[in-house]
Amino acid sequence: MATHPLALTLPLDDPARTAAQGIADRLSEGCPVARNDLLAEMTSAFGGSSADGLWSLRDAYDVLELAQVLHLKNATLPADANARLAQLIAMTAALPTQSVRSETQIAFQQFSTPAPIGFLAAKAAAITAHDIVLEPSAGTGLLAVHAHLAGARLLLNDIDAWRTRLLRHAFPEGRLSTHDGELIDDMLDPQLVPSVVLLNPPFSRSQGRARDRHAALRHLRSALLRLAPGGRCAVILPDRIETEDADWLHATAGAHARLHLDLPPDAYAKHGTGQAVQLILLEKDGAGGSVPRQTCTTLGAALAAIDAMATPCAPQPQPISRPSGLFRGLTRRTRPVCSRAAVTLPTTRAVAYHRLDAPAPAGEPQGIYLPYRPSRLLIADAREHPSAL
Repeated sequence: MATHPLALTLPLDDPARTAAQGIADRLSEGCPVARNDLLAEMTSAFGGSSADGLWSLRDAYDVLELAQVLHLKNATLPADANARLAQLIAMTAALPTQSVRSETQIAFQQFSTPAPIGFLAAKAAAITAHDIVLEPSAGTGLLAVHAHLAGARLLLNDIDAWRTRLLRHAFPEGRLSTHDGELIDDMLDPQLVPSVVLLNPPFSRSQGRARDRHAALRHLRSALLRLAPGGRCAVILPDRIETEDADWLHATAGAHARLHLDLPPDAYAKHGTGQAVQLILLEKDGAGGSVPRQTCTTLGAALAAIDAMATPCAPQPQPISRPSGLFRGLTRRTRPVCSRAAVTLPTTRAVAYHRLDAPAPAGEPQGIYLPYRPSRLLIADAREHPSAL
């Protein structure tokens, strides 16, 4: 599917947008949001309750996340990083804990990044107004909003139609695509090359393949392939992934870690999961070497570690080699070029093929890699390649 601006596709009377704005207004007034407040806003906006089948409690929690994005886009946030983090932590604490999961959420592993952790990821990536930021699994925008606040241009992708709908309301000024994030480098417009990637991928689920322990690393690999040389990637991963493993080294080939933090065990508690996570900053084509894995017992400690991170060295220009003066006086001789026999090309013929409206499903993975297959064409009488690609 093509990548396109969002502004022309916004339904102005979407009840999800109406409910989110009502919650955002409460946040702007400094009021806490209880579960009953959220349900009341949803009932008012949709013209009925969840019992009427107009929305689900899972929908309400997603709308709550959109409300945070709308609030943060218009709020006056402290310039000081510590003060901003404290304000984000306080805002998150004043919200109801997400206590319901849907089948779709489980299938796509949709656990959005809490606002304080999103801020830490964007801070680690040192995003500026000069950056183009890609988020391959953008969800409801709670991670991307911090790139927006830094003035960056946004390339947002999410495969889920409901979350895409919410993203359109969150970032009408951005660009949106609806690809499988695992194939983002293959599917995204080749002219769109980000300088920063923010990534919170599904940890162990792949589209069409259910449980898949390599899912997160395949998302990461595809994102790194799309990232511009010298670009930064801040990725949130489960704590079980080890950076010394062969799978990690394959997935991050051409990039090097500059920061590796274990976040507090309760970092995602408000979003309904106790999954422990780590935040890793990668630099594509950066200086080699390893970085220590730091355990952060608080988000404040994580921010301090980010602030203490060494500034990357700018690449030094390489001198252009010139001929030594010792040989400048030698006379150049021109040698005749040997004649070459004409090459006879084989005959060609037209090939019958069928164009697919939707990409062909990916085959069974080989470790972190997916086998190659033509995704949009079926060629008549084509033979299988003799080995895996």
